[in-house]
Amino acid sequence: MNIERVQKFLSSQGFGSRRKIEKMILSEKIYINNKKIFLGDKIDTNKKNIIKLNNVLINCTLNRNFITRVLLYNKPQKEISTSIESDMRKTIFSNLPKMYNSRWISVGRLDFNTEGIIFFTNNGELANRLMHPKYKISRKYLVKVYGNININKINKLKKGVLLNNKIALFQKIEYFYENKNFNKWFIVTLSEGRNREVKRLWNSVGISVSKLIRLQYAGFSIPNKLLPGCWIELNKNEVVKLLKKVNL
Repeated sequence: MNIERVQKFLSSQGFGSRRKIEKMILSEKIYINNKKIFLGDKIDTNKKNIIKLNNVLINCTLNRNFITRVLLYNKPQKEISTSIESDMRKTIFSNLPKMYNSRWISVGRLDFNTEGIIFFTNNGELANRLMHPKYKISRKYLVKVYGNININKINKLKKGVLLNNKIALFQKIEYFYENKNFNKWFIVTLSEGRNREVKRLWNSVGISVSKLIRLQYAGFSIPNKLLPGCWIELNKNEVVKLLKKVNL
């Protein structure tokens, strides 16, 4: 017997992120063995189960040959982080290779005007853990800021500020470059990815952000030859390295 929560099992089999599966459960769109599934319900993955997602029968046994795939994508500006195109704007999924019997799940999001590294995987549990604050996965950004910056503000950002009743901070702030027009560039590191967190942190001390590039995620950087809008697939050793970071 191998008992797992339904959302964890389905996400690990490539049917969506855990969050997406949970939304489907709340919308009463998942049935197992003709029984409506609720949050917290579990499944014996060693048994043969009849599973319906949105009234569609899916592979109802554990795919023991499931292979975790991971793409590293160099997101350009002016792409939206959704699978649905809107107002003629290109989506980050537009250039990805086709998947069969599974789907690509993005690991976090980047704003429309933010560029840099973003992962895609077919393993929903891996995606969930890479985004979860519990695993303290590092993100490194190059950020162009404007405003009156001093050591007190830098120290405050490293010590932590309150954002939506929760402390947020940069683990590291490195001075990078200063333009003649008083724009300054910094490299910042943090271990969570709340919505627009880098910009909101700088804004909390009266500093505006005019450009943001994610340089690194979970220790992986964009290869020099990988142009914006292009992707590479991680090899087996690199995928294993990523899985180990989140205890999978």
